[in-house]
Amino acid sequence: MATVPVTLEVLQMLEQVPANECGALVRQRTDGTMAGALLVEHGRVCWAMSDRYPRRLTDLLVAESDTLTREQINEVFALCRRDRVPLGETLVARGLVSLPVLHRVLFRHTCEALDCLLREDSELWTWVEHSGYGYHPMLTFSTAELLTGIHALEHPTIAARALATLGAALGPEQRGFAIQRTRDARLPLAQIGCEDLDLVEFADLATQANDVMTTASTVAIEVVVAMIGERACASWVEDDLLFLILCDGELAFNRLLAQVATLTRRP
Repeated sequence: MATVPVTLEVLQMLEQVPANECGALVRQRTDGTMAGALLVEHGRVCWAMSDRYPRRLTDLLVAESDTLTREQINEVFALCRRDRVPLGETLVARGLVSLPVLHRVLFRHTCEALDCLLREDSELWTWVEHSGYGYHPMLTFSTAELLTGIHALEHPTIAARALATLGAALGPEQRGFAIQRTRDARLPLAQIGCEDLDLVEFADLATQANDVMTTASTVAIEVVVAMIGERACASWVEDDLLFLILCDGELAFNRLLAQVATLTRRP
């Protein structure tokens, strides 16, 4: 897997791309050959490609869909190539793949391809501006999403447990994420509804929640409700995982207080 410092460095570089620009971050090897690229549209990643990533998007789509056949996807792929239209959105428009399935498969493909790209022995990245892609908003990803996805690749069992815990704890109109606490870093491992947070917001929330829980542990408090910035947040720790629930809107703090009784430590 790509090392955390390298991953953060690249994703932080993506954060510096102007919000209104579209293009690609291209990675070259020291021998001048292209290792792959990240396509970026309005500050969000649309696609990652690496010549060392063995899986094709079409293979993943067939594996994830109960009804899509190889013959159908080959037919649509040829049509899209001829007419220069997006494959995924064409599959959705024809009712062959649902948008949530396409989002899940595309996210997996992008994270796995990006992980391969980050492991290249090269530091050469070049920004190439394009005129624009026009991807569906649900089919693009924030840098915080990608960092979470890449880290989950390295720890799939813990990530699955963290995601299940979040899903059980979240109430209506709430969102949250789980952070793996290591000696040197706070790494997002799972998230629900936090796609719009950037890396700076993730880091600030994780740091402040960790500080709150460190203080709470001295007086044996298991779940803490506090205002972090302008958000009402509930946080708790299970083993080396820090969980954070975010609640927005009027009376959010009071709603979280009422909910705290259900947030108990799990075995």
